[in-house]
Amino acid sequence: MNRGIVVAVVGIGMALPLLLWQPMPTQTRPYASTEQWSSNHAYTLTRMQTGVLWHDGFLENPHTLQSPYTFNGSAPPDQRTLSWKPGMLGLAVTPHGRNQHFIGFFAVTNANFPSGALVQVQMIPYPIALHGTQTAEVLVAVQTANTGQTGDLNYIYASYVQESTVVPRIALGVAHGYIRDAVKRQLYAVQQPRLLQTIRHATLTVQTTGSHVLRLWLGKKLLYDSTRLSLGIHSPFQVYLEVQAQGIPYTGFFHQLAIYRTQDVQLEGLPMGADVTLFEGHGKIVTSTVAEGGGVSLQLPINTLHVRGRLRIHDGSQNIIFNSVSLTGGDIFRLSHPLLAHAYP
Repeated sequence: MNRGIVVAVVGIGMALPLLLWQPMPTQTRPYASTEQWSSNHAYTLTRMQTGVLWHDGFLENPHTLQSPYTFNGSAPPDQRTLSWKPGMLGLAVTPHGRNQHFIGFFAVTNANFPSGALVQVQMIPYPIALHGTQTAEVLVAVQTANTGQTGDLNYIYASYVQESTVVPRIALGVAHGYIRDAVKRQLYAVQQPRLLQTIRHATLTVQTTGSHVLRLWLGKKLLYDSTRLSLGIHSPFQVYLEVQAQGIPYTGFFHQLAIYRTQDVQLEGLPMGADVTLFEGHGKIVTSTVAEGGGVSLQLPINTLHVRGRLRIHDGSQNIIFNSVSLTGGDIFRLSHPLLAHAYP
């Protein structure tokens, strides 16, 4: 991808006129951080911090003045289309003419996100008949948010690529540039004949610190994991959803975008040595561990970083049960009891 700065940072294709922009203040959607649940023994579980930095199921029409995204790209305005229906965001490009460049159209979050956050997206690409040099791509990118101030064009990308001469692939890489051109370096790729069906039914999760750490999951499967890179992507980050094509009209869809602080849920104020178990709604154990020092960390499965289920805390004499608790990666909870506040400070 060759990105330039045009109101927001553009995607692959011709560089457009330079216009620096300022990022919007950090925002979260749409979870509150101070929910409470009551147990069967008068205990209260309070969420002290939400782990959700962003969650969008595209249930609201993005064609609004208060849109949480900026829409732009290297595709000329008459060669890009934004579409929407509840639960689906569609981005399309329509290259035409003799000089068919690789052009893109994107939605970029107006919020910034910290290093190490987990970016999770469900892409809905469609098969397309390609010929010659035609290429179609749908991707998510994690880019430094200071581009508008510095001109640095540095980002991580994870994409689903269809080309006329090769089997479809998922590609992961890093790019660096200044103002308008970025040089890509592919770090990982996997090719499978039935990859389209897999990616349409699984979430793609990217995590990076921007310095040494980069991980990529497809559903539950960890595809890439490195902690010894030299990425040079400075936080905070913004997230891009993008569609790109060369020589052929192409539309890509996104079903949801979620960004979480971490993979873990922290529980504080627990009885020493308590057994803590999280169940899904139908009774299957999601995760289980033992509290030490009055606290515990529950690691959620990477493909279910938002779990609604039953939480059981067994302290040796009783089962403290919380039903229909909503937990997300990065949440911090505190257990309390009005009559036992002195016992578990």
